Amino acid sequence: MYDKRERRRGWMGAVTAVNVVLWILMILLSVAGAYNDSFGFFEVVVFAVSAFVLLPLLVTQVVILFFKGMRWWQKLTPFVLVAICFMVSCGWLTPADTSWHGTKAMARNYERHRADLDSLVSYTRRAADGASYVSLEYNTLDRWAKRKVQWMHVDSISWWSSDLDDDSISLGSQMLRAGLTPQEMDTIHRLLRRADGYSITVTDSTAEVGYRFAGFGAFSYRLFDRPLGENQMVDAWGDDTQALYSDRVIFCHGSGAIGSDVYPGKEEFQATRLDFLRDSCGFDPDNPNLRPCDLLFYADEGGMDDAVRTSTGDYTHVALVESVTADTVWIIDATRRYGVSRRPLMRKPGDKTYPDVYRLNVAIDTFAVLRRARALIGRPYDNAFLPTNDAFYCSELIVECYVEPDGRWIFHPQPMNWRDADGNMPQYWIDHFDALGMEVPEGVLGSNPTDLSQSSMLRKL
Repeated sequence: MYDKRERRRGWMGAVTAVNVVLWILMILLSVAGAYNDSFGFFEVVVFAVSAFVLLPLLVTQVVILFFKGMRWWQKLTPFVLVAICFMVSCGWLTPADTSWHGTKAMARNYERHRADLDSLVSYTRRAADGASYVSLEYNTLDRWAKRKVQWMHVDSISWWSSDLDDDSISLGSQMLRAGLTPQEMDTIHRLLRRADGYSITVTDSTAEVGYRFAGFGAFSYRLFDRPLGENQMVDAWGDDTQALYSDRVIFCHGSGAIGSDVYPGKEEFQATRLDFLRDSCGFDPDNPNLRPCDLLFYADEGGMDDAVRTSTGDYTHVALVESVTADTVWIIDATRRYGVSRRPLMRKPGDKTYPDVYRLNVAIDTFAVLRRARALIGRPYDNAFLPTNDAFYCSELIVECYVEPDGRWIFHPQPMNWRDADGNMPQYWIDHFDALGMEVPEGVLGSNPTDLSQSSMLRKL
């Protein structure tokens, strides 16, 4: 009887040991899956091994949980290991900014390989002199890959390593189109490995070097030949997918079909870079100095201004900053006197009537906004406050100009209210629209300065 009990105890101890070993292996596989830098052969191996481990793991787990002779710590151990495995898979045990693919690690890697990156970009640009845009991605597991080059894009034509049956687009034709020889391709690959990257994209003035894959995201360095302008730095500072490193370098993050594009740890990292950016290039995202596409909100009094304030709120007019020179701020706005016009801002900071300054929280194409605004100069003022009459009132001009690249409005029109806080229609508006021979456009889609100022897209400086 005693020997039977001892054999059973020894057998269950062996089951527990096997179970713990399998859990440790699963933890290691979780680490490999969470922090690998390739989506190819290696990831397939990780999932395949995990599948083979899972079945014996479940069997030993059932034996441990339901066998009466097991001690409490033997039954508790798997739950602890499950928790560890889950936390590793989620990255909780390796914070984003201290892991090997985190922002601080990326910054250290950039400083370590800065000269290598410069050499890589210079050589690739000289070698690929047959195209204005060349993008190369190399397989990160050359020992198992049939082809070193995984992806190649030249100007508007792309080639994938999986396109083996497409004779019209081959790797050789892409190399010929870019003016690259096999020797130059090998040199680019060698320089890329020395720079600790996996891909490179070059244009006439910028380059982007792939740094790491991490989960479903990819990190890269965007390198500029010339210092960024202030507006470009502001756009990068406010872009969730980018972290501004210097006036020539932006760290980028992108995802695949699933996953978030948001750059992990962006706000904390940029807070550590702010003093450097201020000292090195005078950049300050919260500098109250006016910039193109800033918005000026006025709170004037008298006539229509009083009526606007009664119906909508404190602000009575809005204008956009078109340009800033050493002694003059130029604005574009829509007024009853001038229509849509470009004119100097006559009020000075410190004046009682100086407008409040608001700045967008989101990255925009400032050149596109200004191009739309300049194209509307000369249009009449919209006294009827209607959306489709080819005339513009002040906030309507802003809504029309601030449009995203896909055509969506940044500021969305809302049903207009002309009544006061008590629900009564001010006599000013009754007389104003009677003179135009029309009803008050209550509920018609439109905008007003106060509503614009309350948009989540803006912040007051």
